[in-house]
Amino acid sequence: GYVDTGTQYTGVQGQWVVPPIQPSGVLEASSQWIGIDGATNSSLIQTGTSEITQNGATQYFAWYEILPAVSVPIGPVSPGDHMLATITQDSPGTWTIAIADITSQNSFSNPFSYSGPADSAEWIVEDPTINGTQPPLANFGTAPFSNLGISGTDIGSTSLNPVDMVDGSGNIIAYPGNFGTNAFSVFYGSPPSITTTSLPTVDINTSYSQTLTASGGALPYAWTITSGTLPTGLTLNASSGAITGVPTVAGNQNVTFEVTDANNQVAAATLSIPVVTPGPYSPLPPARICDTRAGNPSNLTTSPANQC
Repeated sequence: GYVDTGTQYTGVQGQWVVPPIQPSGVLEASSQWIGIDGATNSSLIQTGTSEITQNGATQYFAWYEILPAVSVPIGPVSPGDHMLATITQDSPGTWTIAIADITSQNSFSNPFSYSGPADSAEWIVEDPTINGTQPPLANFGTAPFSNLGISGTDIGSTSLNPVDMVDGSGNIIAYPGNFGTNAFSVFYGSPPSITTTSLPTVDINTSYSQTLTASGGALPYAWTITSGTLPTGLTLNASSGAITGVPTVAGNQNVTFEVTDANNQVAAATLSIPVVTPGPYSPLPPARICDTRAGNPSNLTTSPANQC
């Protein structure tokens, strides 16, 4: 998700949609929440929704939590419900947690004692800990956040930072999209990346066909060129990423390709396409034309047709 730092915060708010998750036979979970603190310290006051699936059944519910105490369930919610939550400082040491299910018109609001430093505000998708262990992340697809807001002593000095979720091997398993007008989405899986690392040399006036490849993100991909130009005679297929044609001018072109996935997330890579003029002779790999060693390995006879 996103973490805001740089001041002492007095409030955070956010709206999100409870994502439908794919049922699983084994225990899997995901959670969406807003909070104060937790980014740079062990204090945290937060409220949100969670999804837990096991044996093909799924639970959706709202909750709040003030560390070091465990989370407290508030009540059930449904996939697709629009949630609105605020955490607000009423006075030093007293904060109100409020969360409303706009769709079902159920709501919760209550003041609590909290004395954390309030030096960060967050909008997060999490793989929550359940009964002391962290299960695999449930496939939540896309979790959109909107209507985001903060209050504090010096809001103009804050810094907003994206945070990816990674597994034990460092692989990204969920990531935030671009931050728009007080809104962003978190996507399950890895972000798009261009996996083509080089393009082969081609002779001038010779047919050329190479396809750019990418991984991660959501299909379909769309390909564009953002810097440089393809060698004269070559074209890029925006849908397939295929570079085809017959180059007619020698040179070494550096081209920056960009791939955009279905979630409007972008990756870029700069590759070169060398177009060369071949010399008058073409090298061939070494090969024995005729073997005249003792023992007649080539099985030659005196017949002119079998002579070297």
